[in-house]
This record gives sequence, C-alpha cells and structure tokens, in this order.
Amino acid sequence: MEGLITYELTDLQEGRWSLTYRTNSKQLEALEDQLGFRIVMTNRHDWESGKIIKAFYGQSTVEGAFKNIKNPYHLAVTPGFHWTDHKIRIHYFTCVLGYLLSTLIWHDARQAGFKGTLDNLLDSLNKVRLSQSVECFRKKGKPKVIYKLEEMSRDEQALIQALNLADIHRKPLKIDGVRVYK
Repeated sequence: MEGLITYELTDLQEGRWSLTYRTNSKQLEALEDQLGFRIVMTNRHDWESGKIIKAFYGQSTVEGAFKNIKNPYHLAVTPGFHWTDHKIRIHYFTCVLGYLLSTLIWHDARQAGFKGTLDNLLDSLNKVRLSQSVECFRKKGKPKVIYKLEEMSRDEQALIQALNLADIHRKPLKIDGVRVYK
C-alpha cells in the first residue's frame, strides 16, 4: 500500500489546514495485479463453479435494476401516496411493469446500436415531442387535426428509426371511448 496515496498538508492559518491527496494510478494497477483475486464463498455445493461465478456477477444486474427503480427522475417507485394495501400493490405493480417495459425498449435500442444507459435512453426519448395542429379549410365540418413529430437531433432520429416509432403517430391507436392524443 506504500506510495498508493500521496498527500500534502498545508498550514493555512492558526488552527486551519488544507489537505490535498492523489491516488497513484500506476501503483494502484500494480497492487491490483498482486491482489486481483476474489474469493467467492457459497453454500451451493451442488452448483458447478461456472454457475456460481455467473450468479455472482449477475448480482450486479439485479442491483442495477433496484438502482433504476429508485431513480427519482425515471421509473421511481416512490412516492406512493396510497393508504390501502390494494392501491399500494397496484402502484408497485405498475412501477415494476413500467421498468420491465422500459428495459425491453432499452434492449431493442442496444441491439440497434444505442450505447447509453437506460437513463440516457429515457432522456433521449423524453426530448422527442409530438405536436398537434388543427387546420380549418372550410367553414362547415370538422377541422382536420394533424400530428407531426417536432425537429430532433440526429441521435434522436436514429433512435426513433431503430425503435420503429417514426410513423407511429400517423395511425393513432383507436379504442372506443378513449382518445390517445389529447
């Protein structure tokens, strides 16, 4: 560990100090080469070593999912302003369902070449906006409603094309009694 962290302590004034420290990256790499082994202990004696290692590294995927579900900007499970058990269960079910659907979209985006995280994907998709304009050609009859995607960056356009969403607004989903675009 010697030489791993270098520091400098400076006396600013009576009773006040400034501490500056750095990590020596070359020393850290050398130390990682020496101590780079990880021991995984388990009580699963019937599992093969490969399965144990795969389960160990798969743990980070589960931890990442919990991290995403706790993200206050996207997919947050909280706040749950419900008082009955039934409503709380529905709230959690909806949040987990939203997370699962977003990971499926993220999977498709990565297969199409998207390199970012789930948060980056959701931020990019959030920038894509649909505009609605009403055109009145005649004095009688219904006005014509036109939906158009607003201008996007090249990355957003590529993402929309990859997810096959470029023309989805042209044929709105029709459900009796429900308007998709308000």
